[in-house]
Amino acid sequence: MNPQPHQGPTNVAALVGAGALLAAGVLSGPRDLLRTAIPIVGGLIAATAVLLIPLLTRDSSRHGGASWFADLVDGIDGARHTLLSASWRLIGAVGYLALDIAALGASFAATGHPVPVAPLVLGYLIGYLANLIPVPGGFGVLEGGLAGALIAYGAPVTQATAAVIVYPSGSLPPPTWWRNRLSLFNYLAMLPRKPYECGESPVSPLP
Repeated sequence: MNPQPHQGPTNVAALVGAGALLAAGVLSGPRDLLRTAIPIVGGLIAATAVLLIPLLTRDSSRHGGASWFADLVDGIDGARHTLLSASWRLIGAVGYLALDIAALGASFAATGHPVPVAPLVLGYLIGYLANLIPVPGGFGVLEGGLAGALIAYGAPVTQATAAVIVYPSGSLPPPTWWRNRLSLFNYLAMLPRKPYECGESPVSPLP
C-alpha cells in the first residue's frame, strides 16, 4: 500500500463506501451490523479526528512545536486540498488502490474461490491495519492481518491463506506492472512544482 499523503483519504473513502454499499445490499457479502458498521463508523471517526488535528493544533505547531508534528499538519492540509480541488494527483492514489486490490482478487480467483468485491475491499483495507503492530521485521504480520480480515468476511480459510501468500510475490505481471507505474505517478505528483533554473541542480551537493 502506497504511503503517499493522499493515499490515506482514498483508502478511508473506499472503506466507508464499501461498508455502506454492503449494508445497503448493493454489493454482495455479509450484511450483519458488526461487519458493516465497523468500517463505516471507524472510517468516519478516523477521518474526522485527522481533519481536526490542524484546526486544534495549528498555533502550537507554528510556535515551537516539533518539526515532525508541523510536517504532519502540513501533510494533512495538503491531502485535504488535493481532495477538495479534485487534483489529477488522485489518479495515482485511486489507481494504485484499485489495482492492488485487483491483484489480491486475482490471487483468490486462481484458488478457485473468487471473493465478492465488498468483502475483498474491506478485508484488504482492514487487514493492512496489521502493519501498525510493531513487530521486528514485520514477518507474517501483514499476511496474518489480511488473511484474518478476509476470513472474517467469509473467505475460506485455506484459499485466503494461499491467496494472501501469493498476492505480494509479484507473480501477476500485468497488475504489478501497472501498480508500480501508478506508484511512480503518485510519487512524481509529490515533487515540487517550482521549475529549476538552467544549470541549477535539484539535489544539494554533498559537503
